Amino acid sequence: MLPEDKAVSGKYVGRLSESILGDFIPPHTKLGLYPFLLWDDEGMPKIPSLPKDTFSVFFIQIDTLRKYGYDNVRLNNRILVRYDLSISEVKQLNAVFTYPPQEYMRNKKMWPPYSYFDDDLRAMEKGQP
Repeated sequence: MLPEDKAVSGKYVGRLSESILGDFIPPHTKLGLYPFLLWDDEGMPKIPSLPKDTFSVFFIQIDTLRKYGYDNVRLNNRILVRYDLSISEVKQLNAVFTYPPQEYMRNKKMWPPYSYFDDDLRAMEKGQP
């Protein structure tokens, strides 16, 4: 599901993999993504027509990306989680995406599914490792 490693322009100039490695979000960090998303302040798409009404968010561990490289991560789906959300769901979430997924993400489309995280999340809530 990750796109091919291709040239990108705009905020980043270079390859997609370079832009990811150069601007990752450290753990326990909040970053406002709203300015980078696909609609303007009036709720209008910045891109005239989107191929689908799906916004995919990928969480990739930076060490995995450095160890295996972008193409290997992409081809072997070495991601922590992928959220596939409609544009309206992204707006409802105020463009806030967390890892691991929180309870409010239970019924959202993701891979692996929320049930994969259920036991780990319950253990974390009880203070268990």
